[in-house]
Amino acid sequence: GVFSWYSYVTPMLTQISGFKTEMITGLMILAGGGMVAGNLISGKMCTHFYPGKVAAGFQGLSAFALLLIFFLAPYNWVAVFLMCTVTFCLFAVSSPQQYLLIEFSPGGEMLGAASVQIAFNLGNAIGAYFGGLPIDYGMGVKYSALIGTGFCIIGFLIFCTFNYFYQPKKI
Repeated sequence: GVFSWYSYVTPMLTQISGFKTEMITGLMILAGGGMVAGNLISGKMCTHFYPGKVAAGFQGLSAFALLLIFFLAPYNWVAVFLMCTVTFCLFAVSSPQQYLLIEFSPGGEMLGAASVQIAFNLGNAIGAYFGGLPIDYGMGVKYSALIGTGFCIIGFLIFCTFNYFYQPKKI
């Protein structure tokens, strides 16, 4: 879901939020900082809470933040805060997913780890495609955030279903 929006983050920041093109590099550094922080903080959280619940929480937060981006993108520094929140959540889902993959694939850890990269790249391609559809139909770049919201809600529901049927071990 995040890739539906993030694939078009530069046009959103320049066309909707009003940032100059020269500022995009610095803004992408902030987005990257959100990614690093999300990975580190969610990894720490997984030592105190079930990883599936941590992932579900951040998946739900990313859906909410993407929805807010749709409505608040014209307010440039709010858009930056939300961009960092979404990139934080993108990588905050990663640590718990990695742990759960290893936990639930005894004997197939290497195949599972390789599959994560495949799924990440596939999600990036699918997200970019679907995020581009509203742009192709003339609806504007901010609508890619709505597409992402839908995908993130689906991810949240999948994590909730997982958490209902499995009680992952605490790390």
